[in-house]
Amino acid sequence: MVAASATTSVSGTSLHRRSELSRLYCSHLWFQLRDAVHENESAGSFYRGAVACVFDQLEPCKSEFTLLESNTYASEWYHAHKLLMWMYLRRGVYRKVVKHLRAMALLRPGNFTVESARQLFSTLAEYPSQVVSSSGPSELPYNMVDGNLFLPVSINGVSCHAMPDSGASISLISESDAAHLGMQIHWLGPRTLQIYGATGTQSDFGVAMASQLGLGRFCIKHVVLLVVKDDRLPFPAGYRVALGLPVLLALRTMRWSRDATFSFGFASSQSYSSKANLSFDGTDLIANTTVGDDPASVVIDTGSASTVLWPPFAQRFPAMMNQSASYGSSFVDGISGSAEFPHLQLPEVNLHLGDQSLLVRPAYVLTQVTTPNSRWLFGRVGVDALQPAAPVTIDFNAMRLHVQGRAN
Repeated sequence: MVAASATTSVSGTSLHRRSELSRLYCSHLWFQLRDAVHENESAGSFYRGAVACVFDQLEPCKSEFTLLESNTYASEWYHAHKLLMWMYLRRGVYRKVVKHLRAMALLRPGNFTVESARQLFSTLAEYPSQVVSSSGPSELPYNMVDGNLFLPVSINGVSCHAMPDSGASISLISESDAAHLGMQIHWLGPRTLQIYGATGTQSDFGVAMASQLGLGRFCIKHVVLLVVKDDRLPFPAGYRVALGLPVLLALRTMRWSRDATFSFGFASSQSYSSKANLSFDGTDLIANTTVGDDPASVVIDTGSASTVLWPPFAQRFPAMMNQSASYGSSFVDGISGSAEFPHLQLPEVNLHLGDQSLLVRPAYVLTQVTTPNSRWLFGRVGVDALQPAAPVTIDFNAMRLHVQGRAN
């Protein structure tokens, strides 16, 4: 449903030293950067730390960045703080987000986006830090509403339903559901940084905190949520909640099957390795998919009912567009509302994930940029492509996505 981001994406700003590694970094080619760093013993602490960060390995990331020398270029220091800022944002550790934003502001004074982000996260940092007070392997039934997957949860002791949303950097709730659950809403001023949804249009919001969120055997305290107007989460009352990355990362593992069961908090089947097929691009969860032999990384968004491919796909595969595409338009929905964009329609696109695959049928390729990441990523894979491939497993410990395959 949403692709919420509260600060800037990892920019394509050139690092001071030009090299193949910096080209991969600035092009957001994280899987290729990982492979290049592993093959290059002299890659340096910045690039090793960057790889650790985008693959969500917090301690190795911090260790590499502490090795940066005092004469390291200011650009690398800036990006090191930016990567750590993203790491802590994904975890909902907003006080450390503010710390790294402060360092970024010192390195690049007057940066409007950084200053706006500091305003937002300084507000979020006033809330207590999210804490997992109990946990354990869990299984819940899920139901589908308008193509989205919802789980039974309790918030502040009141039962409701929530969508696991890997496309949301922070959890979300509608204004009326927040009031029903007894939350106090803090509406932010007009100059505070806004968030954008799947259309790329910005939207105003407030902030509230769930004192306690119950999800299976998990009890998570002090969950911060962004509050949006009811029409921005167009679901029935009691279903207008999206669990973003800070909550999903706290679960560590999750799996859903076609028999309407959703499991989470189970042990990982493997540890993190250089074969991981998931990474993060800022707060976007990225899968290392290919089309034929060509890399075509996409966002995995469990909060989106529909899959859409983006302009880089059309640019990379012009022959495919010319041979079998028909013209039309798509309505893209998100917390910023709905907007119509021109598209090229293909009968199908098969996104390979190693020896696994995600079949997008039909495939709509937008020819106009929406969100900032639609300038360099190839699309957003939603529940419509994931559900037929169930069981689907997302393991944040191993940074692995595993899909079973399409049912006959």
